[in-house]
Amino acid sequence: MTRHSSYLTDRDALRTMLRRAAVRSINDQGSQQLVNLSGLAGDQPLNVPTVALFGFSSNPPAGGVGLIICPGGRSDRAMFFGGELTKFRPKNQPVGGVTLYDAFGQSVSFVQNNIRIVGTGAVTITAPSGCTINGNVTVQGNVAASGVISAAGA
Repeated sequence: MTRHSSYLTDRDALRTMLRRAAVRSINDQGSQQLVNLSGLAGDQPLNVPTVALFGFSSNPPAGGVGLIICPGGRSDRAMFFGGELTKFRPKNQPVGGVTLYDAFGQSVSFVQNNIRIVGTGAVTITAPSGCTINGNVTVQGNVAASGVISAAGA
């Protein structure tokens, strides 16, 4: 192989390493989440493993967009990153803000010195050893309690 043809082969491998793709379906049953994708020019990679950060798990809906990374340009080594569906992404966040959100309108956001939890149904906190709130508490709505209620202070 000549130097020129080796360059073209390497260039083609580099060009095919990163591609944009949309989620068609996800298999979230096993130890590795596998996604079927729709790429450019009719490309439809199947059973591509997703890569996620430790401690974070998601199941993006169909239409979510991300990147296929193919080390060495080889599709048999493909990995999928992302899956964002822009219609659900919170907009106009301040610089430094972070929001964890889902496709159902629920979110947890960290903005400056505030943490906000938005649930579209019930919000449940499970803490077998107890739950402590340091600071004032304001409740807008009814309060229902079971068990012993004790109070201290002024």
